[in-house]
Amino acid sequence: MTGAFSHSRLTVLDDCPRRYRFRYVEKLAEAFQTAEAFMGTMVHEALQWLYLEREASREPSADELVAKYHDTWRQKHGPGIRVVQEAGAIERFLADGEDMLRRHHRGPFAADRLQTLAIEPKVSLTLQAGEAEPATYVGYIDRLARDAGGIMHVIDFKTSRRMPGSFDEAGLQVRGYGLGVLEMHGGVEVALRYEYLRHDRRLEETMSRTVGNKVAAQLVQRVRRALEAERLGDYPARPGALCRWCGYREACDASPFHASQLQPVMSVQTDACPLCGSGLKLRASSRGEMVACAKYPGCLHSREVLPGDRERLAGSVR
Repeated sequence: MTGAFSHSRLTVLDDCPRRYRFRYVEKLAEAFQTAEAFMGTMVHEALQWLYLEREASREPSADELVAKYHDTWRQKHGPGIRVVQEAGAIERFLADGEDMLRRHHRGPFAADRLQTLAIEPKVSLTLQAGEAEPATYVGYIDRLARDAGGIMHVIDFKTSRRMPGSFDEAGLQVRGYGLGVLEMHGGVEVALRYEYLRHDRRLEETMSRTVGNKVAAQLVQRVRRALEAERLGDYPARPGALCRWCGYREACDASPFHASQLQPVMSVQTDACPLCGSGLKLRASSRGEMVACAKYPGCLHSREVLPGDRERLAGSVR
């Protein structure tokens, strides 16, 4: 099956091989897109428009940027977008995205002096990951720019709630893109940047070709794991907190959201975790209220709040 390997594809394998099988082997469509993912896409599109407008010698105001964001949101929002957490509302995500855009406009955008070369350019690397034909690693850069000294800048916008503490913790995504830029455009080094819009902060580093060789070796290791999984047809499920945001959650019999798992917990008589048998508790989190295993975080089972849960689990919120 193989094909081109992207950062998203390899991350899905790390998170849950069963989801990898559904998406990349069986090529099944996901039942929904989460509100978080939709908002992130809309913010990315607004920022891409903003920087292209500057290259066309126009300087949109923050209000014009937000208007573009709202227009695109209205055009593309549909029934396939789902808010998966309890007490969540799509309007909250719309407002979150607007806040990020306004902060970025008055901060990083106002101070930016780079020349935007391309929006969403494709980069690719050929990796000798096995005895068969070489594998291809591909990616799309949010913004490729160049400074006055001629150094290329790879910039990736993030709308996630969590911000890593270091570039190493952030993973290989932008480093892989930077290696692709060096291979395709030449040069001895490339500047890399993650823009964490929700936090109004960034992670930056300059990567040399020497470091790029190490990045290539790390990518080869990840691709080899994927190739081995495909060769063996081994895609075990990893049920846990991420199941809530998975578009295959109703189709996967290992998911807490599969009908075979939901029926017992909807019963008045059953308040046991389907993964380990422990009790269940109402749990408050940054994503809203949910029902979770009493042994969390030792056990990562969680699900949406169902009718009757609050009455039966009253007093267990933590």
